[in-house]
Amino acid sequence: MLWGPVQVPGQMPRAGLLLLPLLLCFRPETSGSIDPDALRVIVDYVNCNGGVNSQYAFTATLPHGTSSKPQNVSTCLPTTQLADMRETIRPSGALYHPPSGNIMAARTIEVIIPNGKYTEHSEWHLLSGPNSLVAQLTARTYGQDSCLILFTLNTMELF
Repeated sequence: MLWGPVQVPGQMPRAGLLLLPLLLCFRPETSGSIDPDALRVIVDYVNCNGGVNSQYAFTATLPHGTSSKPQNVSTCLPTTQLADMRETIRPSGALYHPPSGNIMAARTIEVIIPNGKYTEHSEWHLLSGPNSLVAQLTARTYGQDSCLILFTLNTMELF
């Protein structure tokens, strides 16, 4: 019998799932450095302008001022870019990783293997590997006063 987490290709370990709602603000006061109401405004803005009606995840970097007072979120995340994101991630398995901008997104993909199939979750696509989409985004847009948001919609994980 196995007592530790079992790694299944394309599925995040339980500890990884606990990181999904995490908001990482790259400042000394990481814990509690964003107002949940401000976070709701940002997530709603992205969902309304760039989301899809099925399981997907996005990660975005914003200046800390925008993440605490999101009235100017459209400056960092223009609606034209979010509309492009929506069109790109409509099909299952799609990734949105433009060469510039402050947001990346992913959808789930069903992988067929000789003895069945499994689903790679969208958040796995954003977080997996040393050169993950999250790593690429932070390398490109990270600043001393930055905030990284990771959001997933309609994810399901069975334990």
